Amino acid sequence: MLTLKELEQKGLTIPLWPDAGEAIGAGRTSAYRMAKDGTFPVPVLRIGKSYRVITADLVALLSGPIDVKAIA
Repeated sequence: MLTLKELEQKGLTIPLWPDAGEAIGAGRTSAYRMAKDGTFPVPVLRIGKSYRVITADLVALLSGPIDVKAIA
């Protein structure tokens, strides 16, 4: 699994799988299903046959504030 630091060092976009999917803890099938039905937690770009995620969007999602009350 990629760390936030490793994600930040990637290019402007990353592949949906494995990079973005694994970063949010989703398997391959789940990541593609979420991308296709519009439920992936960040916008997904469809470029030809490939699915890509804007790296900054994913980093922002993963480094956002944590609601401690929701975890408890």
